[in-house]
Amino acid sequence: MTTNDNYLARSQERFGKFKGVTVKTGGRIGANAIILPGKVIEEDGTVGAGSVVTKDVKERELVVGVPAKKLRDVSEDQLLKNQ
Repeated sequence: MTTNDNYLARSQERFGKFKGVTVKTGGRIGANAIILPGKVIEEDGTVGAGSVVTKDVKERELVVGVPAKKLRDVSEDQLLKNQ
């Protein structure tokens, strides 16, 4: 999979310019979510299915929609530390 970048993952030049997505410990991504390059999903951040993430997802935040916006905080019983 690639994004609509200038290199389409075929040249060595891309390594100095292409930014991937960072998903930190406990971060979750729903099915068919689209996350733009360089975005960060912080600890226990959650992206709802089908969402389009255009901004970083904060710690313990649940985002949904197009574009993704905060719906609520992830409930305490769903945090990785409580599993």
